[in-house]
Amino acid sequence: MLKCKSRVAATGQDVIILGLTSAEINNITKQGMYLHVDGASIGASVNVVLFCGETEAEMLEMVSDLMDENTNIVVDPALMN
Repeated sequence: MLKCKSRVAATGQDVIILGLTSAEINNITKQGMYLHVDGASIGASVNVVLFCGETEAEMLEMVSDLMDENTNIVVDPALMN
């Protein structure tokens, strides 16, 4: 995995850049795994979790152990059609 935190020169906004190998994508999509990126390793104040699933419900189940009662879940409105 390629990972870094940078600043977009044109806008001044911070950006986290993550690049996955084909093997990592395979692990996420075929084996139902998720990748955890330690934010401190790239100078970010938050950790990042990458994963995918067939449905939003499946994805929620996959990462439910990472959430608490204060978690705000937002689903992209474009997926609700």
